Amino acid sequence: MIKVSDIYSFIDSVAPFESQADFDNSGYMTGDKNALVKRILVSLDLTSSVLTEAKEFGADLIVTHHPLIFNPLENVMSNSLAYKVISSGISIISAHTNLDIAENGVNATLIETLGFKNYFNSDKDPFLKIAEVEPISSKKLISLVSEKLNTSVQHNSVKKTVKTVGFCSGAGSPCFYSAIEEGADAFITGEAKYNMFIDADESNILLIAAGHYETENIIVPVLCEMLKKQFPEIEVKPSNEKNPVVYKN
Repeated sequence: MIKVSDIYSFIDSVAPFESQADFDNSGYMTGDKNALVKRILVSLDLTSSVLTEAKEFGADLIVTHHPLIFNPLENVMSNSLAYKVISSGISIISAHTNLDIAENGVNATLIETLGFKNYFNSDKDPFLKIAEVEPISSKKLISLVSEKLNTSVQHNSVKKTVKTVGFCSGAGSPCFYSAIEEGADAFITGEAKYNMFIDADESNILLIAAGHYETENIIVPVLCEMLKKQFPEIEVKPSNEKNPVVYKN
């Protein structure tokens, strides 16, 4: 029989928890390490709707990317999500920054989703990956990102031929400046601060912000397939979680 601890050990072998950033809180969130697992729900986030979905699915375990507990909790009251999760008896494991930088993790999945294959880890930042691409215009790269991720994107006005691209999914602001140091022609992330677009213009680098959800939720089906392959006797399904950010047409 498969236990919660077995799932933890497998994720640890794919994306070592010890590799997570100092600010992170990946790993066990709530539950029982020794509880048996027959069904797993995988999601980007743990929300009330995801918890309801897990209950309806009969999940014993929810595996998320974003941690349920990120900052210290002062209390756990009956109206809090943490209380509801604990009361449900469903165990939670979160793989956050350790999964971002893993060999087949979030950043690698983002690059491959866009159709790029030749990439490597930056020496300047563990969360930054650099891809060498066939020369592509800024306009075509922007369109490619929008099409492949099925979303509207934010970008600056730099027009150039792009040969190297820096990647950091989600809130990748810190990696942007490392990408500039690496001499990247473009940087693709989930969300970017206003001043970064100004700095991008000044540094003549194309900056594309394609959405936190859009650049990270792509790992959910990948993680599902990993778990199914490793534990064929367990039923694994991706959550129906929707993007909390709504775009007006």
